[in-house]
Amino acid sequence: MALDKKIMERLVEVVGEDNCSDADFVVQPYGKSLDSVSGRQAPAAVVIPETTEEVSGIVKIANEFKTPILPRGSGADLTMGAKPTKDGVILLDLNKRMNKIVNIDFDHMVVTAEAGVQWGQLITALLSQGYYTGQLGPANSATTIGGAVSNASVGGGGETMFAGPGRLVASLEVVLPTGEIINTGSAANPKGKPWFGGRFLGGPDLTGMFIGDPGVLGIKTK
Repeated sequence: MALDKKIMERLVEVVGEDNCSDADFVVQPYGKSLDSVSGRQAPAAVVIPETTEEVSGIVKIANEFKTPILPRGSGADLTMGAKPTKDGVILLDLNKRMNKIVNIDFDHMVVTAEAGVQWGQLITALLSQGYYTGQLGPANSATTIGGAVSNASVGGGGETMFAGPGRLVASLEVVLPTGEIINTGSAANPKGKPWFGGRFLGGPDLTGMFIGDPGVLGIKTK
């Protein structure tokens, strides 16, 4: 089912014409993922944001037009969460442009990364300096950090010793279903540091709400 022309025009205003398409040859590949059991359903349009603010803008447009959205990482998913299950869905590809490692603080052993960073990409960056994530990554090295956290995934290479991706998260930047942007855990304090206190300091564990939620409660961007 094609999206209303007005919706497409608004999405183009947010991400640019090159990063928004409803062309069949663009949307069809997003109708499948590593999961091969649940069938195939292509989205109505694919949008590729670059910033958290763009994700927020897309969510607000979807709310305005009452159109379902689906965040997706690399598609290395085994739980049917990376492809639509109905017609008329706007799919947000968070892997293609939101894939930057923002900072690696070796002194405090904390990484700040966008949700579209792939596990193999992060491991390579750390190994070059003699560090390691504590696991090889869920599913495979193509799994994104956002996808691993969203599915509370498990992976080999040391997880039983160092804990899974969800337990390693100190904070999250999340776009709520309203389009509001929030920071949880150690990032909730604007004067704090990413490493200070972890996610359990200063109140309830709001970070934990978004771990294992498959993007239902909010879209993780960092």
